[in-house]
This record gives sequence, structure tokens and C-alpha cells, in this order.
Amino acid sequence: MKTAFSRFSALALVGGLWATTDSPAASLPADPPPYVAYFNPETGFRPAQRNFQAIFLQMAGSFEYSGTPEPYLRHVIQENNRVETAYHKATGKKCVTRPAFFTDDYVEGLITAWNQMSRPLALESLCRKSGVLMRYAMLGSWSMSTAEVVACEPQLSQAESTSFQKLIEKPYFSKSDLPAVDAFYSSPAYKKMSDSGKAQLSKRTWRGTMDLDKRATSIADDKRGTILLGILSEHQKSSFAAVKNSAAPAANSDTLLKTLSQQLRLNDEQTDFTKLPDGERDALVYSHLIKKALDYRMAEIRKQVSADQMKEIEKNMRLILENLLAAAHSEYETGLVSESLDRKH
Repeated sequence: MKTAFSRFSALALVGGLWATTDSPAASLPADPPPYVAYFNPETGFRPAQRNFQAIFLQMAGSFEYSGTPEPYLRHVIQENNRVETAYHKATGKKCVTRPAFFTDDYVEGLITAWNQMSRPLALESLCRKSGVLMRYAMLGSWSMSTAEVVACEPQLSQAESTSFQKLIEKPYFSKSDLPAVDAFYSSPAYKKMSDSGKAQLSKRTWRGTMDLDKRATSIADDKRGTILLGILSEHQKSSFAAVKNSAAPAANSDTLLKTLSQQLRLNDEQTDFTKLPDGERDALVYSHLIKKALDYRMAEIRKQVSADQMKEIEKNMRLILENLLAAAHSEYETGLVSESLDRKH
């Protein structure tokens, strides 16, 4: 993990190239968006978690809501300081729950770096999109709310979207639904739909033919998430073993990055997702979409700046992304210490 980053004088020359139309996040509507289950802006972050699945879902939710990693980074530093202070007060001993380089000043530098790049490079929209895709990569496409599924079909008219939403609000189609289902299948709307939208209907039709036990199993399977949750769970076990026993293999943000890159095939030039099971396919598809969104943005910026400016931008973007993994790992270790203090009291 590198521990230094450059300032961004070059960005003054990039200003105006990436004006963004993103507006500040609105107050929560009556029907809260899906990320609220993992990050609720009205209540803020939970205390340091000791579960990587919860950590990454909360991080993704904060990205989706705020369009910046700043709140999450500040949350981690605040929890580091709170728990380190509490531990010293309770034991008289020093406890460090973060890497030596991950100081308050270092994180402030990362935040400054992001803020200097954010508007000229339109990073707010990229961060929001990444938060959504992170959630899908962990929970799968079948975890989408009905509103999100409908939003994936922008070619439908308002009336067609309403009809489609009424259908997919049901987890399966019963005999009484068949007239409406048949009418939609034979309408012009069906021909306009994406393959994923058609799959939403097909799965509900198929479930309607199952016996009760198989149907319940199928519905439950959609809530299990993707292999990414399993990857995070296995890393958590390795991390806990490493914390308890210094002789255990290392399990830190660098090893997590390596594991994610390998198991999600992030370095593969071409990957065929079509024959994979849902839980593996969604993890890979949405992880690759995050990478492609970042690659596309960097390619567009590269057309507008000098080679030296681009080198600086790429280096600092890489450092911010790497340090988000370091922050997540730091939160996990802070959560372990916090839990041990709670048990003693």
C-alpha cells in the first residue's frame, strides 16, 4: 500500500471539461430507496462493524446517497479515535486499530484530493453509480426493488411501465394473474424490453408452476446474495485468525484486493458470464461494470489532458480506491476492539 499522494495543480487545466449535472441528494421520500436498509442518512453510520458484509453494504449505501467517499472515510477515522481512546481509558494501554500510515492527516489529504478532482472530473456521478453497482454485486440483480427493475426499462411508456411494475410486484404468477401476464407478453411493450426485464417476468411465470416448497426455496434463494458475500465472509475468517494469531497468514486490505481481483476476474480482458449461476454471474457482471465505468471515465479524461497530468490523476485515483479498502479493514479491526470492550463492561 502506497502512503503518499500528490497535489492536484494540474486539475486547474481540466476544469470545465467535466461539468456535472448531479444535484445534492434529496431528503428521503415516503418510500425509502433500497440503500437505506444498509445506510440511513437520517441516522448516519452505525458504530464500527465487525462484519465485512455489513461494512461494504454501508459503504456502498453512503456512496449511492452522497456521491463521495468523504463521509465514509470520516466515519472510519472518527471510530478509530473513539475506540482507541476508550481502550486506553479502560486498560491504560495503547491500542492502534489502523495501519500506521492511516493517520487523521493522511485521510484529510485523501479527502482533499478527492474534492479537488470531483467536480472537474465528474466523480460524483461515478461514485453514486459505483455505490448502486456495489450493492447489486453483493446482493444480486434479484434484490432490486420493483422501482429499480422498472427503471432499467426506459424504452417503456408511462402506462407500460405501470403495467410492468404491477406484474413484478408479485414474487410469482398465480392462475388469476395469467390473463394480465398473457396480455403483457403479447403487447408491444414486451418487444421493447431488455433481456433482464423479460427474465424478471419469466422467473415469476416459472415459479407459478412450482409446488409450494420449491417455490419458497426459489424465493429464498434470491435473498442469499452473490458469491461476493461469500468472498467477504471467508476474508473475515482469515482476518480474525490473523488478529488472534500473528503466525497466521496475513489477511489485510492488500490480500483482500488480490482475492477480489482473482475471484471476480477483474484483470481478465474478456469474460463470458452467460453460463454462470445467478449468484456468480451477478457478482462478476456488476463488479466489471464498476471497473468499466471507471475505465471509461479515465479514457475520456485522457483525451483532454497531457500525459503528465493523466499520470498524476491515475495515481491519485488508484490511491483513493486502495485506501477505501484500507478504511474498511480498519473499521473491521476497530469493531473487534469495540466489541471486546463492550464484553468487559
